[in-house]
Amino acid sequence: MNICKHLKVAFLTLFVLWSGLANAQSSAVVIYDSNQPALTFAAGDLQAALRSKSFSVSTATLADLSRHVGPNQIFLTTRGTAAIAGQPPDVGDLKKEGFAIRRTQKGNDLQTWVIGNDASGAMYGGLQVADSVRFEGLANVRDSTHIADMAVRGIKFNVPLDARATSYADDSTAAQFGIKDVWDMAFWTRFLDAMARSRMNNLSLWSENPFPAMVKYDSGEFFEAHLDDIKRHKGLTTVVNDRSNPNLYAAEPEFELGKPLESVFPTPMTVDLRIDHWKKVMAYAKQRGIAVSIITWNIHIDGTRGAIKNPGLTRSVSDAKTKRYFRESVRRLIQTYDDLAAIGVTAGEHMDGTSDDAVKEQWLWDTYGEGYRDAINLNPARRLGFIHRGHETSIPTITNIFKNLPGINRDIDTQNQEESTLSFTNKYSQAHMHASKNPLFLSGSWVNSIPKGKKLTLEVRNDDFFNMRWGDIDFARDYLKNFRDQASDKPEWKVDPDRKINGFYMGPDGFMWGREVVSQNTPLTSDNRDLYIEKMWYNFKIWGHLAFDPSTTDQRFISALGAKYPSELNGPANSQKLFTALSKASKVYPLITRLYWGSLDYMWYPEASLSKSGYIKDGVGHNDGYLSVQSLIDAGRFNGSGKPSSYPPMQADQDGDLLSVMSVRDFVDGIATTNRLTPLDVANQLDANAQAALDALSGLSAGANNDLKETLADVTGMAALGKYYAAKIRGAVDLYRYQKNTGAADALTHRANAKFHLTHAATQWASYASAWKSTYRPQRASRIDKYVDIEALQTAVNADYNTIPGSAGTGTGTVTGTVTGTVTGTVTGTVTATITHAVTSLELVDAGNGNSVIQALSPGNTVVEISLSGAVQGKPVSIRAQPDSGPKSVKFEISSPGDPTIYRTEGGAPWALLGNSGMSFTPWSVVKGKIYTVSATGFSSSGASSPSKLVQIKFID
Repeated sequence: MNICKHLKVAFLTLFVLWSGLANAQSSAVVIYDSNQPALTFAAGDLQAALRSKSFSVSTATLADLSRHVGPNQIFLTTRGTAAIAGQPPDVGDLKKEGFAIRRTQKGNDLQTWVIGNDASGAMYGGLQVADSVRFEGLANVRDSTHIADMAVRGIKFNVPLDARATSYADDSTAAQFGIKDVWDMAFWTRFLDAMARSRMNNLSLWSENPFPAMVKYDSGEFFEAHLDDIKRHKGLTTVVNDRSNPNLYAAEPEFELGKPLESVFPTPMTVDLRIDHWKKVMAYAKQRGIAVSIITWNIHIDGTRGAIKNPGLTRSVSDAKTKRYFRESVRRLIQTYDDLAAIGVTAGEHMDGTSDDAVKEQWLWDTYGEGYRDAINLNPARRLGFIHRGHETSIPTITNIFKNLPGINRDIDTQNQEESTLSFTNKYSQAHMHASKNPLFLSGSWVNSIPKGKKLTLEVRNDDFFNMRWGDIDFARDYLKNFRDQASDKPEWKVDPDRKINGFYMGPDGFMWGREVVSQNTPLTSDNRDLYIEKMWYNFKIWGHLAFDPSTTDQRFISALGAKYPSELNGPANSQKLFTALSKASKVYPLITRLYWGSLDYMWYPEASLSKSGYIKDGVGHNDGYLSVQSLIDAGRFNGSGKPSSYPPMQADQDGDLLSVMSVRDFVDGIATTNRLTPLDVANQLDANAQAALDALSGLSAGANNDLKETLADVTGMAALGKYYAAKIRGAVDLYRYQKNTGAADALTHRANAKFHLTHAATQWASYASAWKSTYRPQRASRIDKYVDIEALQTAVNADYNTIPGSAGTGTGTVTGTVTGTVTGTVTGTVTATITHAVTSLELVDAGNGNSVIQALSPGNTVVEISLSGAVQGKPVSIRAQPDSGPKSVKFEISSPGDPTIYRTEGGAPWALLGNSGMSFTPWSVVKGKIYTVSATGFSSSGASSPSKLVQIKFID
């Protein structure tokens, strides 16, 4: 009994100790200065991350620390805060926004220190630890130091303030719905929080004329020259979650001045309410470490038309009243918004038609420059940036005319990296950031003309895709790294105070990043729709985190995917699969945009294969919006006006990526391919990346998670789009070969091949449209002036092959040989022939080397199962026909349940299923689990055929 009693006591003692240890291990305290909103925000995310790992979490202030101790203490603090007992010693020069993470042990207590150079640094550090807790657990957080590499990590946001006071091209579905969003503080709270989590620190609001909506004219010459309310085009509120609803999706839903308007809100939003709204937005942004800038174009006066008292302005650069209006408007704007970080201007097009830099710059100085100076003279302590776009002007002219701008010569503050008053921005990739990783539009001499101490923030325009989720880490790394290569003579990947390029503004023109308008899962009648920035969280995380810290590892992003969908992905293996799938599928855009370089926003929209260009036929330029196969062939040719009817690949002085890309026409015309990718190389890369993306999706399931379901559909859609472009490019090559010499012996073969490829392209577009329709509704995209309906574009896609005459493998003519009956010599006419060059066998081969046979294929109705992981071993595949003597052609047919039959005719050895370049065969994109029926038929010159050789194949694991 005594032994049992002692054992029982011992057991209870151990149990109590174990229980206490277990409870201690699962509790944590987050300690921070609650008077700093940035730290409070980070502490909230950190607490949520700890609770997701089953921690019991409490909080404490630094002043109240003595009463809050525990085994897991996490401190959020800044270098300016008085040192706390036990705080690690100096962590080095962190610079603006930098932070250090340090782990210390105090007795049995584990302490995690987040020490920021400033409040933004401490916030980013807290968010970093929160991510680490979600990714790998608190115990695995490691010491690290993080210094902000790019000072500006910004969003270019075309802000639709009112249907009468527009941004640039607001006649889109997204912008018209977005008018309500930008006047909703709940929208901005979520948007700015998402920016901070992505480490984006600059929000530039772009508007043609923001003053009537954001400024109050309460006295003087322009008394009451502001809007009396916020309005949008009438009828939007009746739109429901129905892609066929005519209220918005009419044949040509033009949004323009003169159309009926309606108030956005039940109660008119007065000018005082509007000013209060934007003050709150800017103050909240400041709490998240985000600087807000307002950037305009130039003499845009549209917004004044709806003002209470229209000032009656003109667009003439010599109109003195117009100059006075803009000067006063700039002064009032600056005086109204204390938290406004910068204003910006553009000496671009629409300045009364003048091309004289000095005239344009003088107008900008007389208006924006003098208005800025008026405001600063009234408040000399005010620090405010002045951003000048370099579009259609020169740096020397700007700096000369703006030499009296207050603070322009202030040296850069090396400790806080505070720039001088004047800075610059210019387009880096024209309208397509997802094209070349090393664009060459900003010459070294242009960058070098920027005076010492002044900075250039690159404008990187994303008019490549508006809807599908993008995620190519490798592309983003190289793209950001190349900023340095053109910025200075110190291209090393590190913070360089002499570097002129200090970051970027990223955003589209043809779309607005507001609340969702295209997702089928989000009713348009809802005011609580998902935010685009939340839907595209992975995209923004990639650009923001890599711009802040280029050393961020791939594993960090893989873990982020796993933490976003923990139950659905259920482990690192599936997170890796999704990472690979997104990366591979996202490679579609750069390849096709480098091949078809419509550089400006309205010239090329690869997500829908739409362009404002057309094609030449019979010497006449045509423009139907859809990029036809003929447009691809004619890319770079010029019409009667001296302008290109469609666009060639990026040229050597535009594209710094190697290898560069050559056009279909140059390739077929025999121009040297040295150091260039041929169109067929591009097609092969598109196919390979698309197939790799689809392969990576194997085994992934979204369950009931709509966001992940849409993500997987986006990958499937982008892969189908890649395969569509691959087939279209191959079709263009063969079609031009046929057009170039219709009398050649192989002309009909090329025509048949073109028909085959373009049929395959139509099949892939149908797959793309299916993935698209499962997720998205149609919308109007403004800059290309098109109503985008991927499913409806199928008609235009089909026209590519329907307009090619003839069909594969048919014809009549003169036959020499043995025919049915006793006939010798030459027989002319349609005959029934016995052909002696029948196809004797079919072989599955390695597409990379057509002589490498993987497996002989037995003919008949028995399905041959082939293991992708076994016999194929992951290699690209094709099929080779073996005739017993030399036919003039071999016609292949490929069919599979649910898919259209694909036909292709080969005019010579080695008789490859989808064509070849030497013994490098075009890969056959197969889908695991599908049953394919493949037949090969030999033809004589007359079109008479031998019996088909037919096999059935099913690819398995």
